[in-house]
Amino acid sequence: MNKKTILIGIGNPYLQDDRAGLVVVSRLREMSCPWDLEELYTTGLEVLDKIRGYDEAIIIDAAQWGKEPGTIIELSGEDLRLPHVSSVNTHAMTLGHIIEVGYVAFPEEMPKKLTAYLIEAEKLDEFSYEMSPRVKTAIEKLVSFLEKRWKT
Repeated sequence: MNKKTILIGIGNPYLQDDRAGLVVVSRLREMSCPWDLEELYTTGLEVLDKIRGYDEAIIIDAAQWGKEPGTIIELSGEDLRLPHVSSVNTHAMTLGHIIEVGYVAFPEEMPKKLTAYLIEAEKLDEFSYEMSPRVKTAIEKLVSFLEKRWKT
């Protein structure tokens, strides 16, 4: 039985490395990925609207965690969840807060499996259509990994 899977790429198409999640989605579309593919330009509560009802959700985004640019960080849903969401300003929620809200508010509708792949960015705040070389390489590695995953 095939699980119902959604992959969401998050990013800003105008910012250099922040577009990484969007590029992953674009590449997977070109390869006829069988999963549902979505693009989001911000990390907001609309993430919940997209992932509710799926068995599995995969989220791709750029990040700056102090690692080498191009590093791919894999986080499970449990790794992402942040407690105490009742005291968070909804205009300043992180992906972790949003995921926690979903599992608290809609536990039966949230994916049983959730994974985020964060690509360490070199530059997130520069307007450019050209990504950093190490981020481009990481995107290709991640796309290849995801392709192998859906084909097994």
